[in-house]
Amino acid sequence: MDGRPVGRVSRGGQILWRAMQVIKEREKQYGPPEEHWAITSAIASALLSKKLKPGEMVTAEDWARLMLGDKLARDLGPDPGLDQPTDMAGYADGLGRLRGDSHGDHESAAEPEGPVA
Repeated sequence: MDGRPVGRVSRGGQILWRAMQVIKEREKQYGPPEEHWAITSAIASALLSKKLKPGEMVTAEDWARLMLGDKLARDLGPDPGLDQPTDMAGYADGLGRLRGDSHGDHESAAEPEGPVA
C-alpha cells in the first residue's frame, strides 16, 4: 500500500486533501503560518493600537480566527465559490498548529483515489 485511501472518498475527504495541498503551496510561498501570522498580528496590533487596551496585542491565534471569520463571511455571500471550505480547513489547520495540536504530516498527504461519495 502506498498510503492513499482506497475505495469511495467523501467530498469532505477531498476538501481536506486539497487543503493539505494548498497549505504546502502557501508555506513555500509565505513560510509557515506560525511565522507569517506572528508578523501579521504584530502589524494588526500596531494598526489597532489606539483601539486596543494598553498592553493588549492581536495574537497569531486571533489572526487565524479572523481569517476563518472572513471565509465564513464570504461563504455567506451571494457567490461563495467552491474554495471557501478548503480555505477554512487550511486556516483551521493553522490555528491547530499555533496551539501545538497539529496531528497531520503535510508531506505525506496522498491524493485520495476512488469516486466521491
